[in-house]
Amino acid sequence: MKPPRRLKSISPIWQIRAFLERFVIGERKWGQIRFYTIGLAVAAIMVLNTFLLEGSTTTLIALRFEEIFPRLVIIPFPILKMIAGLLTLKSWRYLIAPLAVLIWASLVAGRYVQDIYGLASYRKSLKYVTASMFGRGYPHMTISGGKKLVKENESHLLDVIGGPGYLTIEPGNVVLFENLRGPSGIRDSGWHFIPRFEKVKEIVSLEEQVGELAKLYPMTKDGIEVELSDVRFRYRLLPDQCMGGFTGRSMEKPYPYSKQSVLNMAYNRNVTANGLASWQFTVNFLVENGVTDYINKSPLDKLAAPLPQNPEDPRAEIYEGLRSKGFREKLKDRGAELIWCDIGHFGVKDEQVSEQRLNTWIAKWDGMANIERSYGEAERLKQQEVGRAEAQSEMLVSIVNALDDIGLQGDSRQNLRSLILLRTAQLLDTMSEPGRPAHPGDVESPA
Repeated sequence: MKPPRRLKSISPIWQIRAFLERFVIGERKWGQIRFYTIGLAVAAIMVLNTFLLEGSTTTLIALRFEEIFPRLVIIPFPILKMIAGLLTLKSWRYLIAPLAVLIWASLVAGRYVQDIYGLASYRKSLKYVTASMFGRGYPHMTISGGKKLVKENESHLLDVIGGPGYLTIEPGNVVLFENLRGPSGIRDSGWHFIPRFEKVKEIVSLEEQVGELAKLYPMTKDGIEVELSDVRFRYRLLPDQCMGGFTGRSMEKPYPYSKQSVLNMAYNRNVTANGLASWQFTVNFLVENGVTDYINKSPLDKLAAPLPQNPEDPRAEIYEGLRSKGFREKLKDRGAELIWCDIGHFGVKDEQVSEQRLNTWIAKWDGMANIERSYGEAERLKQQEVGRAEAQSEMLVSIVNALDDIGLQGDSRQNLRSLILLRTAQLLDTMSEPGRPAHPGDVESPA
């Protein structure tokens, strides 16, 4: 408890209170002060008991010292008597009681700590009591690659109980600490001391994370279950603008991060039937919802067989949805930022649906082909009729021109019949031979 500044300089009570508080619950150097103070107190108990209970014996020993070493006369006799008491074996028996009390208290405290935290090793609980009381033998742990470097099946004191102890955080990692009241601090790379009642809450790797959705089976708008596979994406902890920008890094801050993003990542996660989900699971869940929501609103043909006249690309639209402002806000609430995403492959889970779609596709294109063939056949018949009409018209014009060129003599009906037959024969002969002029006007009239 820190006193107000205006009272700190004028009230010695606050200074005494602060000193006593540090002496009782202080750590590191204050633990060593407690160790030496207890040692001096035990020695004082031994000397006092020797001086009071073994006075005659110590007096004789002190006088004997003065006879053997005359120069010891310069030392005051009470002090010489106390020194003589420390050199007798009888005085050491007065250490048994205080040392027994200290050892018994330490053993009981170690057993209590072991029972409260469920430690498998009684030795580690004693180590925790020693480190907390005397500031010696602090445990040490290293954070690297977004995880704690501890041996398999080992219960580390900093992992199970928390401080006091030392923690080494390698570059590219951020650690969120929590005490009994809530979050107590966020620390990045370096050598840090963890005080009492403080524990590692969450470890964050500042490197880019890779996520993958192996198999998804969402339902389309027309009620068909599709299979979506090989969805891959990359994300990272959302950085702050003042620590390298939203996308960039600097030499001073190669791994930028935001403290608010760390808090959002730790305290805005999903809860499943198995308990609190991991941050990776939460981000995967959001990306999965972003992809499946688009599939639920789209028919199957738009996903698996888009028409050429439809310029919409379903994968591009899904990616744009994942990059939209609303989805980025959802990721921001979880302390994440999406960098890249590959939508993967679409497929139909039911084979009967695939077969029916194939038959429908065949029937559709077969119908379109029949329509095109019908148009072609109608155009051919049309051209034939037009050609026949033009040939008849040309024939009549040719006959009329021939009649104008020659004069009708004798029987006019017989001459006309002979002319028509001759002209028709010439036209048929000309049209049947290749390389001959086919136009009726190109045939020479008979003389």
